[in-house]
This record gives sequence, C-alpha cells and structure tokens, in this order.
Amino acid sequence: MGRRSYASLRDHSVVLMPRNTPFVKGLKRLLLLALVLAVPAAAWLGWQAGQKSQIEVTVQRDILLANEQRLQTELLEQRQRLQQMDVDVMLANQSYAESQQLVRTMEQQLFRLQQDLAQYQGALDSDAATPGLRIQYFDLQPADVPNTYRFRVMVSRVGTESENVTATLDMQVHGEQSGETVSLSLSDMNAASSDSLPLDFRYFQVVPEEPELALLTLPVDFIPKTVELRAKNNGETLVEHRFDWTTTGVRP
Repeated sequence: MGRRSYASLRDHSVVLMPRNTPFVKGLKRLLLLALVLAVPAAAWLGWQAGQKSQIEVTVQRDILLANEQRLQTELLEQRQRLQQMDVDVMLANQSYAESQQLVRTMEQQLFRLQQDLAQYQGALDSDAATPGLRIQYFDLQPADVPNTYRFRVMVSRVGTESENVTATLDMQVHGEQSGETVSLSLSDMNAASSDSLPLDFRYFQVVPEEPELALLTLPVDFIPKTVELRAKNNGETLVEHRFDWTTTGVRP
C-alpha cells in the first residue's frame, strides 16, 4: 500500500503559485512606474548632457573664432608694416643712389675746376717755361668708411712736344705700424689696383679715372706720414715728389 501511494505522488506535478498579496501588487506597480519614468528621465538626462556638451563646444568654437580673427588682424597689420618698410627701403635706396650720383657729379665738377685752376697756376709759376713733367696736384679726401680715403693726382707737361707722354705713376704711403716704419703700395691699399697707374696724355691727366681705383684703405693700426709719387717710363724716373699726408689738396 505504501508503494502505491508513492507511485501516485510521482505521477502528479506540483506548481508553486506566489501569493498575490497587496505588497507584491504594490511592488509591481512601483517597478512598472519606475520603468515608465526611466525612459523620459534617461532621455532628459541625455538631452541635458548633449546641451552641456554643445555649450562647451560652442564656447570653444567662439574662442577659436575670436583667436582666428585676432590673428588675421595681426597678420594684416604685419603685412601692412612690411609693405611700408619695403616702400621706405626702396625710397631710401633711391635717395641714397641719387645722393651718390650727386656726390659723384659734384666731385667731377670739383676736379675739373681744380684741373683748370692748376693749369692756370702752372702757367703763372716762375718755372712754367721749363719743359718736363710735373705732379701738378695731389688731392686727398676722407671717404665714408673709416680709414678709407679718396685721392686724385694731376700730372702735367710743359713743352712743345706733340706726342703723348706714356708712363706709369707709382704711389707709396710711408708711415708707422706697431712702432716700425712701413711703406704701403697702391695694391696694399686697394685690392683692385696694381702698384702703378697708367699715364697717357699730351698736356695733363688726372688719375685714377675709375672711381673704384681712387679709394685707399689703410690698416687700422697704420699711421700715415707722407705720400711719395713717382712717374716712370721704361724704368727711368721722369718726375717724383713727396707730400705730407693731409686731407686737403696740396700743390708741390
């Protein structure tokens, strides 16, 4: 009998049904309400987060736009300053070139006047009738660069010869350097020049003719004392003279 009862219990299934109490019903309602409210709450929170992020992005964008505008303004001002500087430099270069040209023109006029004056003075000298070459004039002027000078030499001839004089003019500057007596040739003072200047004239000639060869640059520690000029033809000295170093024109 006991076995039959046990077999009959196995043939039945047992289902546990929860008790639908008021507490369970209330809990279900709260869960359902929370679920219903969670959707709009999540949407609202997402919207708030998006709004905050959008505000931050907008602020950053406005800052970048302001910086960009400021940089563009500064760049425009710098370009305008650069253009003005270019114009100023161009005008300065043009003015300098015009001034240099005016100086060269005035120097040429001055030397032409000096040539005429020296010619008339030579004609009035007591030894004007003595034939031969003369170093008529030596002019020395300071240049714009320190220790640099411009020079001109006039060589003339008295006589009735019709042929041109062909010779060379040597120049040496004697002075002191580091306590010792030193002599400088033309090539020592001007890298573009040789030791002699060519002479080829009938009555008179002013040398050097090229402006770049008329510059003498002395060493910084060199103290010039005298200038020695010597005109030679085939090794024979035709005329020579020594001048004191001075920055004013001197006649022998």
